[in-house]
Order: sequence, then structure tokens, then C-alpha cells
Amino acid sequence: MRRSLQILILILIGGLFLQTAQAQIKCKYDYEENDPFTGKLIRGTTTAIFPTSISTREYWEIGFDRLNDTYTVTNNISIAGKSNKYLYQGDSLMFATKDGSIITCYANEKVNPETQAERVMNRDIITTKYVSTYAISRRQMEALARTAVTSIRINIGEEVFRQDIKSRHSKNLMQDANCILQ
Repeated sequence: MRRSLQILILILIGGLFLQTAQAQIKCKYDYEENDPFTGKLIRGTTTAIFPTSISTREYWEIGFDRLNDTYTVTNNISIAGKSNKYLYQGDSLMFATKDGSIITCYANEKVNPETQAERVMNRDIITTKYVSTYAISRRQMEALARTAVTSIRINIGEEVFRQDIKSRHSKNLMQDANCILQ
């Protein structure tokens, strides 16, 4: 009886340590500082949705930014080929989550396409890059921190780009959202 009580106590203590370790997320910020003049907290993260392809130079990154209690999403996408389409103010960025909800954010401003050309393995590769920002509420950020994102979609003018997200990238997004909320 006494031995089983000791084992039970050890299991309970081990469970508490495990919960404490899981609650402490190691946050890696691209930048984090307090503005010395305003005292406002400024921090940001970046997660790869689609890492840079060696052959096409395409990629997709999502960043979460916080200025005090104002949150934004920064979208950085590079697509193959030359595009003359603009990303307009109000174009949407959507996150589909594992629990079935959709989180929609809208572009803060019009973004011009940035065409880039580079030589990779004796081939000329042309890509078009868009870097856009979107307002997001604390409640939406909490939803991203709480549940895994399964798919992401962006509208650039009349074109729609969609990407299913691998579980490791989804976990990184959740962790970044949690870190930005701290």
C-alpha cells in the first residue's frame, strides 16, 4: 500500500513538471524591443509556410508583429514568373484551422509586384514578390495560437493562391502566435 502511494505521488509530481515544461514556450523573435521614447513593446516573428524552392526560388512566409496591443500579419510570398497584378487594399489572407474555423484578414494597403530575376544552375529564374500587411485582432491571434492551421489562401487581385500547410509549419505558426500574445 505504501509503495503504491509513493508511485502515485511520483506520477503526480512528474505530470506537474511536464505541464510546466509544456507551458514554457521558447520564443524566438526576429526582433523584440521597448521603444525608449514611447515605452511601447515591439516584437515580431516569421514562419515559413513554403520554404524556398531551390529550382524555382518560390517561397511563402508569414510573420506576426505586435506593437503594444496592436497586432498585424506580414505576408511575404514569392511566386514563379512575372506578374503585373497588384495586391489591393482589402484583398484577403485566410487561414483555415483544424477545428473548422476560418480566420480572414484584409490587406492594409495596395502592394506593387516586385519582379526579380536571378541565375540558378545556368537557368534564368524570374519571380514576383509581394510583401503585404494585414490587421488582425487579439481574438483572431488567440484562435491561431489555440488550433493548428491546415491551409492558407491569399488573394492577389483576381488570382487566388492556396497552400496546405505541413504539420511542422503549422506548429511553428501556433508557437509564433502564442509568443506574440505573451
